[in-house]
Amino acid sequence: MGNTTTKFRKALINGDENLACQIYENNPQLKESLDPNTSYGEPYQHNTPLHYAARHGMNRILGTFLFGRDGNPNKRNVHNETSMHLLCMGPQIMISEGALNPRLARPAEDDYRRADCLQMILRWKGAKLDQGEYERAAIDAIDNKKNTPLHYAAASGMKTCVEVKLLFFF
Repeated sequence: MGNTTTKFRKALINGDENLACQIYENNPQLKESLDPNTSYGEPYQHNTPLHYAARHGMNRILGTFLFGRDGNPNKRNVHNETSMHLLCMGPQIMISEGALNPRLARPAEDDYRRADCLQMILRWKGAKLDQGEYERAAIDAIDNKKNTPLHYAAASGMKTCVEVKLLFFF
């Protein structure tokens, strides 16, 4: 069956937020030792727990990682994607090893959940910088395909996320 860390990673990768929360909350050692910024390595394209929580729009876990565990949404994976890129790509499910396909069930509900996650990322404050300001989520981060999170949100038809991002810009 695997150890607790493996079960938690699988729950994150599969988008099972209820199971991930249950494992996290019921295992003090995991809760204490987990770093949401640590890469899962090359087999996982250097995604972090924070990347997976964002990819699946996991509100509770994402909030815990960002505000309780010093998660950094600017951390990049092998494709130079931040958590915000993965969040704004929209819902995805595995249809076969390595192949992704958009999930069509409950798109409006998913859009609102992702908009909530996006607002959390945009509220995040990281390390204190030189002029007394704090590190913020890189809203204009560009991945290896030259796309920003806004490009992905628009391409995925995530109207609420696009509106949130545009309000943040202005």
